[in-house]
Amino acid sequence: ALKEEIDLLDFERTRQLHKLKMDNRKKEQEEAEKAKKKADEQLEGILNTYQYDTADAGSTFICTALYNQGLLPRKIYACDVIYGKGINFYTYKGYEVWGKWFAKKLKNNKMVFKIFHPVFVRWANQMAFEVSGGKYGKNNTFIKILKRTGETISNIIGRIAERRKRWSNQ
Repeated sequence: ALKEEIDLLDFERTRQLHKLKMDNRKKEQEEAEKAKKKADEQLEGILNTYQYDTADAGSTFICTALYNQGLLPRKIYACDVIYGKGINFYTYKGYEVWGKWFAKKLKNNKMVFKIFHPVFVRWANQMAFEVSGGKYGKNNTFIKILKRTGETISNIIGRIAERRKRWSNQ
């Protein structure tokens, strides 16, 4: 009888511990959902501040092409628009030189699309990750290095393009 009573108490204790763990998980899940909702509200506020749409998203070409094809979620695209509005002048000018061309190729050339769209989608997710402080997108070390390299090359192209413009106007 004593062993049965001990077993019953042990079972009850185990059940209570399990219930406590489940309650804690539920609270953690609720807190995570609240944090996500707050982040979504903050992003909506940012979106309203920028009043962006694909026609007004002059700072992006490739992301706009991917978004228009349904390959980027709205929140990722919105973060990318914000990222594009904040980059260095020369980096933007260089991106403008090659980005417009590449965006057209992504739309019209299946081979270019097939090869490059996975890279650009990951690149967009990296920018969103950086803009949102990790709330959206996905951090990818290889893409981060590729992005920095691409931005450096764009900056150089932008400086050359601007110099050519000044030289041709003299």
